[in-house]
Amino acid sequence: MPIVLQPPPAPAAPRTLAAASVAAPRPHDRGDAVPSEREMLFFATRLALLLEMGSSLNRALGAIAAQVRDRGTGRVVRGVLADIESGMPLSAALCRHPRAFDPVFVSMVRAGESAGILPAMLSRQAELLRRRRQFRAALRGSLTYPAFLIVLSFTVVVFMLTVIFPRFSTLLAGIQDQLPWTTRVLMAAGTALRTQAIWIGVGAAGVGVALRFALRTATGRKARERIPLQLPGLGGVMRQVYTARLLLSLGTLLASRVPLLEAVQITEGLLPASLYGRFFVDLRASIEGGRGIAPAFAASGLFPPTVQEMIQTGETSAGLDRIMLRLAEFYEDEVQERVRAFLQVLEPILLVLMGVVVAGISLSLLLPIMKLSGGVR
Repeated sequence: MPIVLQPPPAPAAPRTLAAASVAAPRPHDRGDAVPSEREMLFFATRLALLLEMGSSLNRALGAIAAQVRDRGTGRVVRGVLADIESGMPLSAALCRHPRAFDPVFVSMVRAGESAGILPAMLSRQAELLRRRRQFRAALRGSLTYPAFLIVLSFTVVVFMLTVIFPRFSTLLAGIQDQLPWTTRVLMAAGTALRTQAIWIGVGAAGVGVALRFALRTATGRKARERIPLQLPGLGGVMRQVYTARLLLSLGTLLASRVPLLEAVQITEGLLPASLYGRFFVDLRASIEGGRGIAPAFAASGLFPPTVQEMIQTGETSAGLDRIMLRLAEFYEDEVQERVRAFLQVLEPILLVLMGVVVAGISLSLLLPIMKLSGGVR
């Protein structure tokens, strides 16, 4: 019987980062909770420290799994440990938990494995997580007091409408036709809040659910991304936030020896596609055409001239990663400074508005009572 020789299989084409992600082991963390930034910072910092001290990867992950307090994070770490013990590299094991480890984290680990400097890459990732956490904590801290004033004002108004006004409704019933329109409106609002509270709550919940689903649509996502940029004052701050996020992630990846094109593909998923989609298309085309990234930054119109000039300088001096990280730090500080300046103006305005609202409600109640008292005399 003649033997038929089969032609050898064609060599596989080189894969981009996106293709590699598709071909990676299928994720299996759909039921896992999303770990907090604090838990991820603990994971990266402790794993880097244990590996630097000479511990094996298996023992390091086992020690971390025993120390993690959050159950969801513990399941993720134990899943990574099981994949490592089955022969997977760490980067492939992390790919199976996309809700816990973002593409930046996985790519830095993959680069560290390839270069044999995994502890250093984990330390760099821990620093990136620490800077992100500090930046968000600073913004949250700045917004805490204004949010407290708004909640307090709302609580005082609801208390006066539902508790104070009903106690005087019987007293004012005799002069209902003589009451100011503001008093009649507030009394009606208080009655509605007390008698229709359930339906009001159901209606508010329904509006919230409908709004949430609407924002998940393609049109809703675009509106959610574009509307803040069109608001006076807020638009400039949001552009600086996106610029800092882009430069910090891209600079960290380049400093971690991730190839430029792969770093751009990873960073693309961290910014709104409706705003930066065209920029990333031009950026990839510029890199593939051998022109670098400076022309795409200059032609986009999304970045200030300082960023464009510094990017061009970084490319010519082979210090692009360092310049991006310095620019990211500058814009993070700039955002925090602008937010603090804005809140310094907003806080007294909120205090004045709170006083005006409470005073208006109080006068709407006291003036009819004083008028009634004068009529009795």
